Amino acid sequence: MTLPIEVAVLRLGKFSHRESAYSHLGFNATKLLKEAKLFATTDNRLFILAWDGDKAVGVMAAMVADYFFSDDLVANDYLWYVLPEYRGSKVGWELLTMYERWSADQGTVDTRVGMTSMINADVFNGIMEKRGYKCIGANYRKRSQE
Repeated sequence: MTLPIEVAVLRLGKFSHRESAYSHLGFNATKLLKEAKLFATTDNRLFILAWDGDKAVGVMAAMVADYFFSDDLVANDYLWYVLPEYRGSKVGWELLTMYERWSADQGTVDTRVGMTSMINADVFNGIMEKRGYKCIGANYRKRSQE
């Protein structure tokens, strides 16, 4: 029996949150479902779930927009996550391929993928290099209490 989409999205969202560098932040299930619906139903946004039978095993969410200084369109991912037991199985590779195709179909100049979760950073960097991506920056975090 296939899980309802909402249950699958919440499950992946909770796993992703728990495993990431964002785990110290609160988790709001209602907000997650609202955002997922927005990504799935808005023209300039993308929301893909990867399935293994009736189990959701990965997710990709992205958006196309212009920058404040340019009319050129750029695609940026918001979430790319694969359950630990499915990493190395091509699920992530296939999600990235679908994202790249969607980005091209949107007429973008750049397709961008960021990494702020710190889940398997070395593996992530290797995948990006194999796909022809170039590192163009960095993210730094300082917790407000520090």
